[in-house]
Amino acid sequence: MKAGAVAVGMYLLGGMQIRGLATAGSALVLAALAWLGANVCVGLAEEFFFRSYLLQTLWKSIGFWPGAIVIALAFTADHYFFKTGENIWDVITLISLSLMMSYSVVRTGTLWFAVGFHIAFDYMQLFVIGTPNGAQVPQGSLLAVSFNGPSWLTGGVLGTEASFLMYPAIALAWLYIWWRYRPHRKASGTPGQASVSRP
Repeated sequence: MKAGAVAVGMYLLGGMQIRGLATAGSALVLAALAWLGANVCVGLAEEFFFRSYLLQTLWKSIGFWPGAIVIALAFTADHYFFKTGENIWDVITLISLSLMMSYSVVRTGTLWFAVGFHIAFDYMQLFVIGTPNGAQVPQGSLLAVSFNGPSWLTGGVLGTEASFLMYPAIALAWLYIWWRYRPHRKASGTPGQASVSRP
């Protein structure tokens, strides 16, 4: 998972220290389930809002990539204006992630890759690592960690998603989607044939 890979990079470069488990016993089980439930709700809500009917409608009216760009800007604005501590580096990450998840829709022909990716990314960030997010530190995380490196490495108050390590991780995710979900027929360019389109 991408957030996990970024955390490993932070750890190896000395920007993140792991002191052990932050939660144990029944509290750990409850926290794991609560975070999973919350992240499933967020992943479903955001992906269905931005990349379901809205993406299909924009795709049909103005084309796939213009529609994906409009959605990326709206997705980023939603986070930028309503989350504390946002900066240009997180804006780049959010636009890149949004475009990548829209790209996954056209390559896979379904929304479920984007939904699963969103859920897994947030769960890894917020529950497993317990990285800061919008100047808030998640409660009930799995690992007890501290971030002592420079902001370009740790992401500062925004955590893993604003780390510069996100950029190569996102590039690898794009390559994986391109490689794993190659279309088998000539591109059609229509929303109804997303699984065989090649924008």
